Amino acid sequence: MTNPVTQNIGLNKIDRTSPSTTYFDLEKYIDQNADAVDRFAGETSEAIDALEKRLDTEKRREVVLQPGLQIVNVERSAPFKLSGIKGRTLVNLLGRDGDCESISGWTHNTSTISIDVSNKVYGSNSLKVTVISGGNGQGTGYRQIAHLIDRSKYYVAVVDVKSAMGAESRLVLEISGKINVDGTPVTDTEKFTPSFLGIKPSDIEGTGNLVLHGLIRGSVGDVSYFDGFRIYEITQSEYNKLGAMTAAQVAAKYPYVDSVQPVRSPYAIRHGENLLPPFYEASFAGPLAGFPYVESPYEGRVNAAGVNVGFQYWIPCVPNTEYTLTVENDGLIALQDMDKDKVLINNNGGFLNAQRASIVTANNAAYLHILMSSGPKGAGTYTFKNPMLTIGTEFKRFKPRNDSMLALQTDLFADPSTGTNADEVFEKDWKYFKLTKWGKATLTDNFNYVGVSGVGAGWKQTYFDLPSKTAGPYSEIIVKHDGKILQSIQITDGPDIGAIDSGNAKRCYISFSNADTGWGDNYTPTTDEIKAYFMGWKMYFGGQADVSQPYNGTGSKAWCPLDSMYSSGSLTYATHYTSTLPTASTTTLSYSRYTQWTPYKLIYQLATPTIEPIVSEGMLTFNEGDNQIEVGSGIVIRESVVPQRTGDAHVINDINLPGSILNHKVERFLNVYKNGYRDQWEYRSNVAYGSERRVKYDSHDITAAYSVTYLMLDKSPFVPFPGSYAVNEKSILQELTDAVHQNATVVSVLMNKKADKDIPGWITPTLLNGWKRYNLELPVRYKKQNGIIYISGRVSDGAVGYTTKHSIFILPAGFRPIKTMYTTVNDASYNSRYVAINPDGYVNIETGGNININLDGISFPAEQ
Repeated sequence: MTNPVTQNIGLNKIDRTSPSTTYFDLEKYIDQNADAVDRFAGETSEAIDALEKRLDTEKRREVVLQPGLQIVNVERSAPFKLSGIKGRTLVNLLGRDGDCESISGWTHNTSTISIDVSNKVYGSNSLKVTVISGGNGQGTGYRQIAHLIDRSKYYVAVVDVKSAMGAESRLVLEISGKINVDGTPVTDTEKFTPSFLGIKPSDIEGTGNLVLHGLIRGSVGDVSYFDGFRIYEITQSEYNKLGAMTAAQVAAKYPYVDSVQPVRSPYAIRHGENLLPPFYEASFAGPLAGFPYVESPYEGRVNAAGVNVGFQYWIPCVPNTEYTLTVENDGLIALQDMDKDKVLINNNGGFLNAQRASIVTANNAAYLHILMSSGPKGAGTYTFKNPMLTIGTEFKRFKPRNDSMLALQTDLFADPSTGTNADEVFEKDWKYFKLTKWGKATLTDNFNYVGVSGVGAGWKQTYFDLPSKTAGPYSEIIVKHDGKILQSIQITDGPDIGAIDSGNAKRCYISFSNADTGWGDNYTPTTDEIKAYFMGWKMYFGGQADVSQPYNGTGSKAWCPLDSMYSSGSLTYATHYTSTLPTASTTTLSYSRYTQWTPYKLIYQLATPTIEPIVSEGMLTFNEGDNQIEVGSGIVIRESVVPQRTGDAHVINDINLPGSILNHKVERFLNVYKNGYRDQWEYRSNVAYGSERRVKYDSHDITAAYSVTYLMLDKSPFVPFPGSYAVNEKSILQELTDAVHQNATVVSVLMNKKADKDIPGWITPTLLNGWKRYNLELPVRYKKQNGIIYISGRVSDGAVGYTTKHSIFILPAGFRPIKTMYTTVNDASYNSRYVAINPDGYVNIETGGNININLDGISFPAEQ
């Protein structure tokens, strides 16, 4: 029989039912039991010691989140704690010319060059080079760069190339009297691929010409497209690393930027355990043969009149990684991988009649293409419910996508040549601050320009004082309105030169050509005329159509926007012009600030760094197990927007409705907010300012305040997110305690403020009944402060009258008067107009004209 033992640690017991148990076995009942007790005590002690360490000693694991998409595996769910971020600045020595929006500045040899609108990477065009002659079948578009280069330094040059016919094309640096430096070759006919080359001092020593080519080596008639030329100064250490990098890696590290670009608003996003967003963010496939309908965020229905009608997603993915799609459906599904240009790599069996599909992504995969569709089944009604895309093959219960994000809305600069003296972000008490080492300024009318301080044949100079001391001479970078980088020298004896005074670290000098300003050699402009130039206006000799003739002190003056000029024959004309000196306060000219104007910009190293709080949003957290994390830059947090109506829908960021367009081109929307809460808007990619717009067909609250968070299409430098996360209970409990304390402090501060239901700051309403904002700088808006409603701005062109068909806009609940409130306002001629603000929120101009009505000064107590 089996000897009986105790349940927990297996001590031997005497079997009293056995007649053979007639003696006491010391080995069995004493020694073996003592050994078992000792072993149990040791194991228990080790377990207690381990638990004590977990509860008494904080343990964290360091992690560096690299730019781009990656998967991070963590032991347990925990928040990410940022250690700090350092800035970076890219200065494209070609300014904005590298975007190939114009052939100005480019020359051609044995070829023709033109701009092409169909093949492009950046902006609206690329540079098209066509081989037309030459014994070696070469064609080139090129430009001189010797004046941009310091021959004692290192550089990297990059361009994106697409070869229309497969002819080898590349970037080439031609050096007088020396062997050319060839960039990496490109023969891809389907997409743009980077070509790069590194430049070291021994390559370019001497005084010979330096010519940068976009070169085709092929036959007569071969065509290639070039876009995004950029040249950056780099360190020797960075140059030495180029040999071990692929062209794609170089292009990612040195992306195309216009002129000067810091790290702009870096972010890190941990995508949800479910990587699929709701159906209303899907793109529709095959709408001409039917249409998909969104029944709820995670339930879609397809009414198909033919094949391949349904929902589709392109989800960023990590190469060489397994993903699984599960979805309850009676249609067909497909899970495929694609490269960075969304070209199919593996169709993974195509459409599957299944509830589940898995794929291991290729080593060049960048996207997963997901289809939930009628597929080849054709006409019918199909439903798809609770879709899940997860990392790995483990079955997981359905969860909605729930991302976490840390976004920092700030610019982070550094010395563009060496990377030193970088701005730094740091965290304290769960708040984020910036150690600011660089200042920046936009040079319009906001400085006190001190007349003309220097003059020469064809140029003039002015100066102004910055708000903070700089680090001294040569510590500034000035970008001209056309994107050109001004030279930084101490003797400003020609145009396009900037300098910081060696004796006054606040004083900045800028010189400009008379051809740009329109001031003749014999004319000295006033301070206000200098300000007009910095706002984008050129002076010319009035009374004639040709705006290229400078004003030399006699006759009439006139002004036109610098970027509204165009040539016809031998003359230069302008689409806008005025004989009234443009100023920031000019309101009688609808074009007083030309809408496409890009002003001078200045960055400079501060003499003394400062610390300032920065706008941030969210907290990055990890889920236990695998986490797909995206690190990048260029996030815009909660930008206000007024949705515009078109047909039976309201839209955001539609190029056909200027009032809906955002401040930057959109690469991807992250969230749309209504009165501060997430709102559901459908994805669209057509007629968008950038890559995406949003549309809403159901009820739209015109009294609500809308805002959006999105990623900018224009790229800026990326930087890593170094930090750590808790791996044991002590660290997690400590973080939880700190977070609770911080949140309690924030709540206490908010509770001590006066109770006010309004959304902070000004709110821009939707204008109705033909009313428009009169001036871009004076939008109609309202706010609540201490229980009082304030209205400001100027309107024009709408319907005047008493009914809702005449209302300018509608105030939402909480912003309305208790009873109808009447007041008077003025138009541009100071004629009085009666305004009524009604308890139902309607705001009307009830009498008089409708041109340039000034609503400033309207205020009244809000309803309780």
